[in-house]
Amino acid sequence: MPTDGEVAFVPAWADRAQNFFERVLVHTKGRHARAPFILAPWQRDDIVRPLFGTARFDAQLGAWVRLYNEAWLELGRGNGKSEKLAGVALYLLCPDGEKGAE
Repeated sequence: MPTDGEVAFVPAWADRAQNFFERVLVHTKGRHARAPFILAPWQRDDIVRPLFGTARFDAQLGAWVRLYNEAWLELGRGNGKSEKLAGVALYLLCPDGEKGAE
């Protein structure tokens, strides 16, 4: 049994978030309009997978929970911040699996 506060990476959780971006979402404007939202390696490995795949064990719940409740994303102009954050919001709203998500 894991100890309270133990941190681990859950590949299935990370895969689920990545698959949502790449299989469900599409770009909405510009030259990539209607093309699948394929994450660049740095977006995938440094933002989406760690954000949704890192978990800690909560002894009170007796379950693994997502480690991050907040994230700060700071990128230069033209790096698709709005699209990435819209994808994160859609993921948290629908397929994340949390009951009563807001």
